[in-house]
Amino acid sequence: MQSDDSFHIAITPSGSRWLIRLCGEADYSVVSELSAALAAIGLHPGQEVHIDVGDLRFVDVSCLRALIRFAQRAQQVDVTVTVERPNHAFTRIHGMMDPGVLQLSPRQNREPLQQATDPPLNGG
Repeated sequence: MQSDDSFHIAITPSGSRWLIRLCGEADYSVVSELSAALAAIGLHPGQEVHIDVGDLRFVDVSCLRALIRFAQRAQQVDVTVTVERPNHAFTRIHGMMDPGVLQLSPRQNREPLQQATDPPLNGG
């Protein structure tokens, strides 16, 4: 996790699973970076995508919309998208905006999801 308010995204493929870790502050100033990184992910039927938001300190409407659009694209090709470690910053805005395509993980684990051994596609 970074100590400043900058945004960081790490995308790691692992077989039929993608892990996306978002850290820092996700606001309008980074929505283009987030959208481009999500658009670059090649989705195939049966895959799973896990979005770890536990290290987000802030998320605004524009970035949540980008995540919702990504989840809608994933849904069209039978890919499951689950939000892991949802914190208060995320769940508050998610509850107001999501039409039901972003599943919140029921797990209460505060530890980051395990990274695959492959290098991240986008270091932020």
